[in-house]
Amino acid sequence: RRTRGSVMTKLNVRRGTVLAVLSLCLGGAWTLAQDAKPAAKKTEESKSAIDAVSREATRLEAALGKFKDTAPEAGEVMVKLVNLYHQHGRVFGLIRVAQRFVAAHPTDARHKDVLLKLVDGLEAGSRSNDFIATARQWLDRYPKDPQAAEVEVRLSLALDQQTDARASAAAHEAVFRRQPTTPLGRRHAVDAVKQYASVNNKVVYSRAALLALELLVALPKGVSAEEAGWQAVAQWQRGSEWAKSNA
Repeated sequence: RRTRGSVMTKLNVRRGTVLAVLSLCLGGAWTLAQDAKPAAKKTEESKSAIDAVSREATRLEAALGKFKDTAPEAGEVMVKLVNLYHQHGRVFGLIRVAQRFVAAHPTDARHKDVLLKLVDGLEAGSRSNDFIATARQWLDRYPKDPQAAEVEVRLSLALDQQTDARASAAAHEAVFRRQPTTPLGRRHAVDAVKQYASVNNKVVYSRAALLALELLVALPKGVSAEEAGWQAVAQWQRGSEWAKSNA
């Protein structure tokens, strides 16, 4: 027979076990709730920031609508919009407003910066043909700018995805011409030789031979220089330029 004391003891043990489980569950739920609060707060802050950008963009777009694109006031608003859209990754807005600015204000002192931001937007938006045309436009107007070297590299990589090997080769050669003594420049020279050599036109693959000869002189003695030399020989022979291939 079980005594009343033993029964009470077992009930107390069970009650303690249940309370312990409930405590763990409630504690876990409390911890999860506490952990969820920072995440929720960050989400709200992010939404608030996005809303603030949208509100500012809406305000500026409304102000822009009050002026002709060629008006100085319109130029001021466009620059603010371009900077806002560029900073916050609003690609389509950036492209739209920057294109309007560069067309309407070609002599503005900020033209270079806006045109470069347009280059960024077109590249980010995967608008390859427009990117190539605009990058070339920027390089034609600002060839001595410190950022020209970077734009040339980006242009050469974009042209690699096109079907015009001659244009791609010329872009790689331009990188080499700007920085002929750097490893980057020489790598692009090698790419230019390959691209020129891939074109079945004597004028073009003869360019590969000439550039390969430059690399033969520029590169330190070794495998790379030897390969450049053989590339020059091969392209001269391809064009039946025997005297040049034996030089």
